[in-house]
Amino acid sequence: HTATGPVLASDPIWKPTLVPTAPRVLETTTTDMAPPQVMSPLPEPELVQASLQIPIPTVDPPPTVLPETAPPPVRPLPKVPEVAPLPAKPQMKLPEVAPSPAKPQVKLPEAAPMPMEMPKATAKSAPLSVHAPSKTLSVAPVMNNDSTAVWGAYNQGPTLTALPAATVVADAPMRHHTYGSPALHLSRDYHFLDALSKPLTGDESAILAEPAIIPNSFVSAEYLLWWVNNGSIPTLATTAEGARFGYIGDPGTTALIGPGPFGQTQRSGFRLRAGTWLDDCHECGLDASVFVLGSVNTTQTIGSDQFPTIARPFFAPNFGSEFAELVAFPGLSTGSLQVEQTSFLWGADVNYRRCHGQGEWFVGYRHLNLQETLTITEFITAGVNAPDPVGTRIGVRDQFRVKNNFHGGQVGGLRGWQFGSISLEARGSVALGVTSQSLSIDGVQSRTAPGQPTQFFTGGLLAVGPNLGNFDNDQFSVVPEATLAIGYQVRPNVKVFFGYNFIAWTNVLRPGDSIDRVVDLTFVPNAPNVPFSGQPRPQPQFNSSTLYINGITFGVQGAW
Repeated sequence: HTATGPVLASDPIWKPTLVPTAPRVLETTTTDMAPPQVMSPLPEPELVQASLQIPIPTVDPPPTVLPETAPPPVRPLPKVPEVAPLPAKPQMKLPEVAPSPAKPQVKLPEAAPMPMEMPKATAKSAPLSVHAPSKTLSVAPVMNNDSTAVWGAYNQGPTLTALPAATVVADAPMRHHTYGSPALHLSRDYHFLDALSKPLTGDESAILAEPAIIPNSFVSAEYLLWWVNNGSIPTLATTAEGARFGYIGDPGTTALIGPGPFGQTQRSGFRLRAGTWLDDCHECGLDASVFVLGSVNTTQTIGSDQFPTIARPFFAPNFGSEFAELVAFPGLSTGSLQVEQTSFLWGADVNYRRCHGQGEWFVGYRHLNLQETLTITEFITAGVNAPDPVGTRIGVRDQFRVKNNFHGGQVGGLRGWQFGSISLEARGSVALGVTSQSLSIDGVQSRTAPGQPTQFFTGGLLAVGPNLGNFDNDQFSVVPEATLAIGYQVRPNVKVFFGYNFIAWTNVLRPGDSIDRVVDLTFVPNAPNVPFSGQPRPQPQFNSSTLYINGITFGVQGAW
């Protein structure tokens, strides 16, 4: 109700109904209208906003002028039937909502209840087990306020590093699936150093803290300062006192070149070695190397200005005694004699390698190549007592070229030790195979008389007749090799090293060993006319010897 009458809820929105009355006076006329019944309070409509109730203004409404006609009879309000109470849904009072079912709480098994407080890290704490080759490492979990297991460890490369809150416990009992987390397994069980597998040893905490570099491939370069033993030569030049001709065995004869070793021993070169693993476990792989020693040249020259008598001695079967060719002799000729030797050596190998304990063994193919040449050259000028015109220039050259090629299989082993940044490595191998010996002998003479064209003749002195041409021979050979190197790790993947190397090669042909000193004069151009001795000499000689190579190396190795 309001001050002027009842307000009916006939529309969804409440509207006030104004009945004209005297201002501010509510009068009651006597009619036969039944007195208004007191209505039962209607249920409050659902979701009615208070802002929709319009208050009556306090200002008096303007007077209403009624027509002069009699007012229509006022009909009594019909009796409002009692309204049945509405169901509970349209009530203003919200229906009571059934409480949501409580979220089921997860309960840990009674056998292993979740501790609400972080237990002290002891050997009995439930750890995260990490399996290593020899011991079991564990990282204890860290608990937060929600009783949730937080594992304070993460895998960093090949090592397991713990966060500050984690505790490393060694030799703790292994419990799988502790706090719902499975055990972790380290996949790399070996360190790698200079193509050498090394098992994990020592304190596990130090191993976890130290990063391990396990390269898959490596390459190294070395400078070689090596020595090679000389081959032997016979007596190639002599001198004599007085009027003697320098025959070997005669009184006053002195050897000028030979017999004995001839050539340069010290040589410089380089070696390259590379290798790689064929599997992720670093158990089998390949490596190869090649070394080259630079060509060396040794020359010895003697002249008549030093020694008035210079002779080239040999044994003449025609006379059954020592004989000689005169390069220089007073009144007969002047001249010089030059002996030159060149040498070139290189080798290579390729191997299949397998890890074995703290080292490795390998098996593969080995090749060595040695090429040497010995050249003997005479330069003669005829004198007044020579059978040739005075001033005739005569040249004689003997050349012996040898090639040795070794092909064989080898087997060997490698062992290394590490002392901090210092490393020590020992490598040894032995190869068995065949050395193919190739010999080429060539000789020539030239004569140029004054005013005449130069004449050439086949054959010299020691390279003449039956031994001219190319000859081959095969010999069984053994090639052992040993290397010892000390290295320093300047970077995780870079190492410098210094070492010693030794190689032996059996049954090698040297040029001086292929010379035959027995010469039948009937095969020598421009020699005295003598009868044939019946011996087709000289013959090619295959007098083999052993080649020794040893020296020091300086190198650097990179790995990745």
